Amino acid sequence: MSALTFLNRTPYVAQFTVRKGQQIVAGLPSVAPGGQISVPSDGVGTVTDSAISDSMDEETLAVGSPYFVSAVVNGVTTETVQTTNANAVITVARDDAALGGGYYTLEVA
Repeated sequence: MSALTFLNRTPYVAQFTVRKGQQIVAGLPSVAPGGQISVPSDGVGTVTDSAISDSMDEETLAVGSPYFVSAVVNGVTTETVQTTNANAVITVARDDAALGGGYYTLEVA
């Protein structure tokens, strides 16, 4: 079973949103500071079809798009990251490199 895991490494609650293409596939409840949540990703937004190739053998075609993830932390929306890994771990953390502070970044592992 595949699952996306979301980690909050900020001192504020984080609200994650997951899209595939233009479709929102998960609007998650708030994740507490230091908390995590996992969401099953099996079959989310995956379209399969059968086709006949030139050799007359049936082939399965998987038509999918990557996951696009963003988060809102303390009223600040992160930049969107993307992954095709259905078992990805997405972490939101303070972005100390940002000018003026108060910004957050998403990391995908």
